[in-house]
Amino acid sequence: IDVFARVGEGAQVPLAVQNAPQYLGRSLSGADLTALGARLPQLTHVKAEMPAVDLAGFLAQAGGLTVLNGRGGLEMTDCLRIGCQGFIVAPDVLPGVAACWNAWAAGDEAAAEAAYAAFLPAALFGMQSLEHLAAYGKRVWGRRAGVTIHDRAPSLRPSEAGLRLAERWADKS
Repeated sequence: IDVFARVGEGAQVPLAVQNAPQYLGRSLSGADLTALGARLPQLTHVKAEMPAVDLAGFLAQAGGLTVLNGRGGLEMTDCLRIGCQGFIVAPDVLPGVAACWNAWAAGDEAAAEAAYAAFLPAALFGMQSLEHLAAYGKRVWGRRAGVTIHDRAPSLRPSEAGLRLAERWADKS
C-alpha cells in the first residue's frame, strides 16, 4: 500500500491499480483499497483480475471504486451479472469481448452469451499463464494486425505446435 501511495502521490489524474492475486501471489483486499483510497483520493479504478465468485465479494468491499476485470474475459457475462463495470483485456480477445460487451449494453443477454461462447475457446487458449499469454496471445493479435512479433529474453519460447494453434485462433476469431 505504501508503494502505491508513494507512486500516486501528487498525481493530477485519476489512478487505477491492478489487483491480480492468481497471477502475482499477492492481492489487495477491500480494506487495503479503502486505506489506499484514503491516502490517494484520485484512486478511482481497480482492475480486479478475479473469478466471478471472488469478484462478487470484492465488489462489496470496493468502497466506491469502479471495478474492472481482465482475465482474458473469462466468465465475462457472470462478472457483468454480479456488477463488474468493465473489462481491460489483451488484444487477442478484444473483438469477442467487444461483441459481448455491446450486446450486454444493448440489453440482449442471449446475444451477449453467444458472443461470449464464441470467444471463450480462444480466451482459454491465451489465459493458460502470463507467460503463455505473452508467447501466444500476442501472436494471435499480431497475425490479425499484420504485425511481426519479436520475443525479448527472458520469455517463454513458442513451440511449433503452439504457433500452429495461435494461427488457428487468429484465423478463427
